[in-house]
Amino acid sequence: MAERASRLPGRDAAAQTGVSRMAERAPALHLRDEHEAAGLGAADTGDVARRLSPWERISNLNSVRKLTILVTLVVVWELYTRFGGISEYLLPKFSFPAGALPKQEWSRMAERASRLPGRDAAAQTGVSRMAERAPALHLRDEHEAAGLGAADTGDVARRLSPWERISNLNSVRKLTILVTLVVVWELYTRFGGISEYLLPKFSDTGAALFTALWSEHLLHMIWNSVKILLAGYVIGIGIATVLTTLAVATRFGSDLLSTLTAMLNPLPAIALLPMAMLWFGLGADAIVFTLLHSVVWPVALNMHTGFMGVSETQRMVGRNYGLRGIRYVAKLLIPAAFPSILTGMKIGWAYAWRTLIAAELVFGGAVVDTEGTGEGGLGWFIFANQMDLQIPFVFAGLFTVILVGIVVENMVFRNLELRTVGRWGMQTV
Repeated sequence: MAERASRLPGRDAAAQTGVSRMAERAPALHLRDEHEAAGLGAADTGDVARRLSPWERISNLNSVRKLTILVTLVVVWELYTRFGGISEYLLPKFSFPAGALPKQEWSRMAERASRLPGRDAAAQTGVSRMAERAPALHLRDEHEAAGLGAADTGDVARRLSPWERISNLNSVRKLTILVTLVVVWELYTRFGGISEYLLPKFSDTGAALFTALWSEHLLHMIWNSVKILLAGYVIGIGIATVLTTLAVATRFGSDLLSTLTAMLNPLPAIALLPMAMLWFGLGADAIVFTLLHSVVWPVALNMHTGFMGVSETQRMVGRNYGLRGIRYVAKLLIPAAFPSILTGMKIGWAYAWRTLIAAELVFGGAVVDTEGTGEGGLGWFIFANQMDLQIPFVFAGLFTVILVGIVVENMVFRNLELRTVGRWGMQTV
């Protein structure tokens, strides 16, 4: 720069001297030795393109990886039950006697399929005729406007009436529906000649509910059920989070989650209750184990779907900020996928609540309430009154189940939606 400045015509000595001093003060460029290449021949570019080995081609097949996981689970099951000294009344072996498999008919089906003739010309001609007979687009006269002057735009802006303001409230509309159902129930049972052993009046049900809350320990039973439900719900969400994080981080985790959900999600949770009673006995642990099955799979499926729906732009932004591992999941994926996560939490709550009531119909929570001590759960309250033919109290218990669901939906999940996805502008609530 100093040399070029000295060659410029008309440049005074002060300018030349200033550039020279800047050149003297500029630090010398130093290239570290490890960044210098000895030669082009020393650069290792790796395999730009190579032919995959047979093992790599097979391991890249999604069905092969899932089948491997399934076979591994079956082998572990068989070895554990065969050499672990487990009683067959608790967990039987997976193996079956010879000759138990049905005869295979795949070869015959393949042979029959190979004999099927191709698509004949008659079918193709039929499709062509259907396309020719398709009607042309016709606009009816009454849908055409005669002119812009005839258009009626209505009120662009006006003040809402008190009735319109009240009817726009979400809680008012839902309460109106509930009151309508109650009135229909009362009128039908009062004037329809229905036996009280089939469907009691709503007034009788309301009186039974008040009596149960005041003197039958119903509030304590509700708390017993909710306490067990919260334990299973929190543990289930934790397990679902771990499985989903593993599925996002590794391909093995993704295959494991998809295989387990395909196997266990269609299985009703209440069907596991007999096995849970054998393993954990008549207590809260058996119900918690059953609730885990109700919570884990819907939450994990929705969480994984939400994670996979996060845009690549957001992922790149997170990586540019240096987010990796748990921080990447907690600070980027969970907020971006929170609408799907919230949907999974709602579904998991509904499944767990009805599974809990069904399980408590068999035995009442931590301690079976046989002496009126209020130590059972809400399901036991329903079952005990059904055995005593106290039908209004049975419907009072069912009505309590509905009320608890409405309270959780509108007070817990609704506020959570408003404070998260609604405030973030991710979803209209």
